Amino acid sequence: MCGTKLAITFLLAWLLSACTLEVPAATEAVVAITQGSGVARSERLTNAQMQGLSGWLNARSSGWLPSYVSYAPATEVRVKHADGSHTVVNIMQSKIVVYGSAGQYEKAFAPNDLVRLRSSIGVK
Repeated sequence: MCGTKLAITFLLAWLLSACTLEVPAATEAVVAITQGSGVARSERLTNAQMQGLSGWLNARSSGWLPSYVSYAPATEVRVKHADGSHTVVNIMQSKIVVYGSAGQYEKAFAPNDLVRLRSSIGVK
């Protein structure tokens, strides 16, 4: 019985720790595709692609968890904001890790969701 109470308490604490992700509007953004130990290609996003990224993230703003682990870059989008701050969106195979001045957060996504995101920013 104590194990069940402990599991429920842990689950409740974990659910309450989920955050809402807020990424300010981008003034410019660059996507970098990493292969092996280096960048395979890098290109600036168009305004439409930046809006696609912003819209995708805004539609999925809840349920992000604080993250304290370092991740190797996969498909990274480096976003510059009007106030001069930067946010990095690391799109991995099954999750996204976002970090910037507010900290680092991660969230798992279905593969087809990530395919849509990659497509909206011009990455196959």
